[in-house]
Amino acid sequence: MAYQTAIITGGSRGIGKETAVQLFKMGLNVVIYSRDQLEIETTVAEIKEIGNQTEVLIMRIKYLVEYFNV
Repeated sequence: MAYQTAIITGGSRGIGKETAVQLFKMGLNVVIYSRDQLEIETTVAEIKEIGNQTEVLIMRIKYLVEYFNV
């Protein structure tokens, strides 16, 4: 699944968070959206423990759509 990207909404806790972690473990690029920046930072820290190729990009959902051209 190289070069595939999953966009997870509500990815800072619960099912969304676990989905993001599992997809990252499978080798996907994961973009996590949440309204709570602190929770996102916690999730990113946990993912960084799995693999350090993690990048954090914080933007409004409107710009996220434009960024990925979807």
